[in-house]
Amino acid sequence: MNKDMIARNASCDAITGLVNTGTNYSSGYVGIFNADTTMVARLFYSNPAYSSAVDSTAYAYPITDATALRDATAVSYGVFNRDSTRIWQGIVSSTPGAGDLVLETTALKQGMKVTISSAYYVVPA
Repeated sequence: MNKDMIARNASCDAITGLVNTGTNYSSGYVGIFNADTTMVARLFYSNPAYSSAVDSTAYAYPITDATALRDATAVSYGVFNRDSTRIWQGIVSSTPGAGDLVLETTALKQGMKVTISSAYYVVPA
Protein backbone atom coordinates (compact mmCIF):
# COMPACT_ATOMS: atom_id res chain seq x y z
CA MET A 1 0.00 0.00 0.00
CA ASN A 2 1.44 3.38 -0.96
CA LYS A 3 1.93 6.29 1.46
CA ASP A 4 -0.92 8.29 -0.10
CA MET A 5 -3.42 5.48 0.53
CA ILE A 6 -2.12 4.98 4.07
CA ALA A 7 -2.67 8.69 4.75
CA ARG A 8 -6.14 8.68 3.17
CA ASN A 9 -7.19 5.62 5.20
CA ALA A 10 -5.89 7.24 8.40
CA SER A 11 -7.76 10.46 7.60
CA CYS A 12 -10.97 8.55 6.88
CA ASP A 13 -10.67 6.60 10.14
CA ALA A 14 -9.99 9.79 12.12
CA ILE A 15 -13.06 11.54 10.71
CA THR A 16 -15.48 8.64 11.01
CA GLY A 17 -14.10 7.81 14.46
CA LEU A 18 -15.36 11.20 15.68
CA VAL A 19 -18.94 9.87 15.38
CA ASN A 20 -18.20 7.57 18.34
CA THR A 21 -16.99 10.34 20.67
CA GLY A 22 -19.03 11.84 23.48
CA THR A 23 -21.24 10.48 26.25
CA ASN A 24 -24.80 11.90 26.01
CA TYR A 25 -26.16 9.19 23.68
CA SER A 26 -25.14 5.55 23.29
CA SER A 27 -24.15 6.23 19.66
CA GLY A 28 -23.83 9.00 17.10
CA TYR A 29 -26.66 9.77 14.72
CA VAL A 30 -27.75 11.18 11.39
CA GLY A 31 -30.09 14.15 11.71
CA ILE A 32 -32.30 14.98 8.73
CA PHE A 33 -33.46 18.59 8.39
CA ASN A 34 -36.04 20.62 6.49
CA ALA A 35 -35.35 23.97 4.76
CA ASP A 36 -35.50 25.98 8.00
CA THR A 37 -33.05 23.56 9.68
CA THR A 38 -35.61 21.88 11.92
CA MET A 39 -34.66 18.25 12.58
CA VAL A 40 -37.34 16.03 11.09
CA ALA A 41 -35.74 12.62 11.80
CA ARG A 42 -32.90 11.21 13.90
CA LEU A 43 -31.39 7.86 12.96
CA PHE A 44 -28.86 6.31 15.33
CA TYR A 45 -25.68 4.56 14.21
CA SER A 46 -24.38 1.33 15.64
CA ASN A 47 -21.45 1.80 18.00
CA PRO A 48 -18.88 1.84 16.53
CA ALA A 49 -20.45 3.68 13.61
CA TYR A 50 -18.01 2.87 10.78
CA SER A 51 -15.66 0.11 9.73
CA SER A 52 -11.95 0.74 9.36
CA ALA A 53 -11.16 2.38 6.04
CA VAL A 54 -10.04 0.32 3.06
CA ASP A 55 -9.03 2.11 -0.14
CA SER A 56 -9.95 5.43 1.56
CA THR A 57 -13.56 4.36 2.23
CA ALA A 58 -15.24 3.47 5.55
CA TYR A 59 -18.67 1.82 5.56
CA ALA A 60 -21.29 2.43 8.23
CA TYR A 61 -22.48 -0.43 10.35
CA PRO A 62 -26.31 -0.74 10.44
CA ILE A 63 -28.20 2.48 11.13
CA THR A 64 -31.44 2.22 13.12
CA ASP A 65 -34.62 3.23 11.29
CA ALA A 66 -36.53 6.20 12.68
CA THR A 67 -39.94 7.79 12.26
CA ALA A 68 -40.41 11.27 10.85
CA LEU A 69 -41.15 13.75 13.62
CA ARG A 70 -43.34 16.00 11.40
CA ASP A 71 -44.51 16.56 7.85
CA ALA A 72 -41.58 18.13 6.00
CA THR A 73 -39.37 18.06 2.94
CA ALA A 74 -35.94 16.68 3.79
CA VAL A 75 -33.26 18.95 2.31
CA SER A 76 -30.09 18.42 4.35
CA TYR A 77 -28.51 16.10 6.88
CA GLY A 78 -25.79 16.19 9.49
CA VAL A 79 -23.73 13.44 11.05
CA PHE A 80 -23.42 14.00 14.80
CA ASN A 81 -21.36 12.43 17.55
CA ARG A 82 -22.77 11.16 20.84
CA ASP A 83 -22.76 14.71 22.26
CA SER A 84 -24.66 16.18 19.28
CA THR A 85 -21.60 17.88 17.78
CA ARG A 86 -21.91 18.00 13.98
CA ILE A 87 -19.06 16.12 12.28
CA TRP A 88 -20.10 16.65 8.64
CA GLN A 89 -23.17 17.61 6.66
CA GLY A 90 -24.63 17.36 3.18
CA ILE A 91 -27.64 17.51 0.90
CA VAL A 92 -30.58 15.06 0.86
CA SER A 93 -32.24 13.98 -2.38
CA SER A 94 -34.40 11.17 -3.69
CA THR A 95 -32.35 10.91 -6.89
CA PRO A 96 -29.00 9.08 -6.86
CA GLY A 97 -26.20 11.52 -7.64
CA ALA A 98 -28.26 14.63 -6.82
CA GLY A 99 -27.36 14.65 -3.11
CA ASP A 100 -25.00 13.14 -0.59
CA LEU A 101 -27.78 11.20 1.17
CA VAL A 102 -30.40 9.49 -0.98
CA LEU A 103 -33.76 8.70 0.62
CA GLU A 104 -36.64 6.84 -1.00
CA THR A 105 -38.54 10.14 -0.82
CA THR A 106 -37.77 13.59 0.53
CA ALA A 107 -41.48 14.22 1.24
CA LEU A 108 -41.67 13.01 4.82
CA LYS A 109 -44.95 12.58 6.68
CA GLN A 110 -45.13 12.53 10.46
CA GLY A 111 -44.83 8.96 11.72
CA MET A 112 -43.52 7.46 8.46
CA LYS A 113 -40.49 5.17 8.64
CA VAL A 114 -37.20 6.74 7.52
CA THR A 115 -34.48 4.30 6.49
CA ILE A 116 -30.82 4.61 5.50
CA SER A 117 -29.95 1.27 3.95
CA SER A 118 -26.23 1.96 3.56
CA ALA A 119 -23.73 4.73 4.16
CA TYR A 120 -20.05 5.29 3.58
CA TYR A 121 -17.46 8.03 3.95
CA VAL A 122 -14.73 8.57 1.33
CA VAL A 123 -11.52 10.59 1.49
CA PRO A 124 -10.85 11.49 -2.14
CA ALA A 125 -7.44 11.42 -3.80
